[in-house]
Amino acid sequence: MVGLPGLLPTESLFPHWLRGANGRFRDEYPPPVPARGLQVARQWLEQAQRELGVTRIPRLTLLTREDPRAAKEAQYLQQLLGKGLGIDLRIERQNTQQRYAKMAKGEFDIVHTGWGPDYDDPMTFADVFASWNKNNRGRYRNAAYDDLVELANNTADPVQRTRAFGMMQALLIEDAPILPLYENSKLYLQHPQLDGVAHTIFGVDPDYRHARVLPAVSGK
Repeated sequence: MVGLPGLLPTESLFPHWLRGANGRFRDEYPPPVPARGLQVARQWLEQAQRELGVTRIPRLTLLTREDPRAAKEAQYLQQLLGKGLGIDLRIERQNTQQRYAKMAKGEFDIVHTGWGPDYDDPMTFADVFASWNKNNRGRYRNAAYDDLVELANNTADPVQRTRAFGMMQALLIEDAPILPLYENSKLYLQHPQLDGVAHTIFGVDPDYRHARVLPAVSGK
């Protein structure tokens, strides 16, 4: 799933390029690395079955997009969970409108989705998992996490804010309401006569407001 140029595997909600107090956030607070592997996954699955009082996890539905890339990623997850853990995962592909409607109603077991930043601050990612945020589609609720969001929202101290985001990152990895897969990217092919096109992580991309077509240069 990270074979496309520019995609980066990740274990954190927070991308590698976000700034912290004195440098990059993830350099100051590297994501905790949980125990992993099939044996660990099977142990967690057995614990879940005991807590649910079932001998087998019922069939799960993965809600995803209709485009070919999403289909391949969903099939990979289906195969991974099926072969590794014996989980029966059904793929439900929906157009954008229907997928968002189902997400808003919580009509999914797992949803394959992403998040793009609105502004240059870790909060654009962090508050997605606050209990009051409507984009918190999985209804994740953790009082400690909510308190950290409030703390980061109400202080201008960059060290204190970055520490709060580091604690949020640790909570998300521990509680696992999200399983990050990769950081997305876009590739562009631009004609050499096109100038002034701006590319940005935030807002509209590409931005053609200052774009212009340069006159053609004849070869000698």
